[in-house]
Amino acid sequence: MKAKEYAQKYIDNPTDETLYEIAKEMFFEIDIIRKARNAQSNEAMIAIINEQSDKWRKFANIVKNVSINIVKEDGFKNFVLISLPELKNNLK
Repeated sequence: MKAKEYAQKYIDNPTDETLYEIAKEMFFEIDIIRKARNAQSNEAMIAIINEQSDKWRKFANIVKNVSINIVKEDGFKNFVLISLPELKNNLK
């Protein structure tokens, strides 16, 4: 799903639950992208996670421009680090 689509989903229902669902969906997209690219190295996985984090930042900026609710730009990175704290120094 694209950042604009996630933004619309959140704008339609601006709750913490919706934000959590979006973060989970983006997290699960990592594996879909990994399989599509046949990515197997750590570097490839980190690149995919960083791409998803870029998408989150884009999503946060769209929401910021049309809603009073603030979505933190580093929210996806922080979400990932809860599950994978060993990536702390590798994510942008």
